Amino acid sequence: MKKKLTVLGILLLSISLLLAAEENQIKKSLSFIIKGGWGTARIGDINAYYKSRCADEIFNIPENEGNKVPQLSSGFASVEVEGQYALSDHFSLGLALGSPIIKSDKAIWYIKLGGSTQPVVMEPKVTVYVPIKINLYYRLPLSSRFQLLIGGGVGIYPAKLRFIPSEIIYGDVNTFSHFPLGIQGVCRIDTSLTKKISLILEGEWRLAKLTDFKGEEILGNFINKGTLWYYKELYVGSNTWWDELDISKSAPQYDPLGQVLYKDQRKAIFDLSGFSLRTGISLSF
Repeated sequence: MKKKLTVLGILLLSISLLLAAEENQIKKSLSFIIKGGWGTARIGDINAYYKSRCADEIFNIPENEGNKVPQLSSGFASVEVEGQYALSDHFSLGLALGSPIIKSDKAIWYIKLGGSTQPVVMEPKVTVYVPIKINLYYRLPLSSRFQLLIGGGVGIYPAKLRFIPSEIIYGDVNTFSHFPLGIQGVCRIDTSLTKKISLILEGEWRLAKLTDFKGEEILGNFINKGTLWYYKELYVGSNTWWDELDISKSAPQYDPLGQVLYKDQRKAIFDLSGFSLRTGISLSF
């Protein structure tokens, strides 16, 4: 969190200095941009959790039952609308709203419990509601028709994470990110068709590790509230560290029964970092 705030402070200071140095002012103009394409995300902890826990031999999961590890795909549709305001000959400020990003998967696992094989539905789901991005662009004319825009800024990615823990048959975990902040860099080429209409091709690099998920775990009539933690655990007598996600007030440090060891404790992360490639149309007013 401190690192992100530091980057944000440096970015705001850089914007102020660049605008102060820009002397050649022009008549202010507004552009409306519609763009869409495809993006990638790293996902992170929830995929690592399912890959580790669904292979847990403690349940004697049969390998011949067609079991599938539920894994969230790294790809997603990337659609945005953006308003861009020219501040000078070279600088412009953009405010973009993205379409919701919904990532889900479903798999049925068969576990041996109580002497019989029972199906358990695993269905992780992450929803990122209307990403909001603020970017500062520098415009460099390449010719009478082509312009290169280089920029970057801050993104807000309010997200909800839901999953069913693999170690219980009936249960549910619902959490919301309380610090959904990221940063992005953008490179774009504008091709003028008329004085008012341009085609665009845009690439975006994104660093957005969403964390500080807070919510609740529901197990029957029991509701446990707290922060979503990631850690690794080792059962005494075993030599395998399992990835774990758990709702609690604080990260586990020790087991009072002395049966489990813990390491790498931290707040769980949904990693939306990645790259997006979009194309679209720009309308100037």
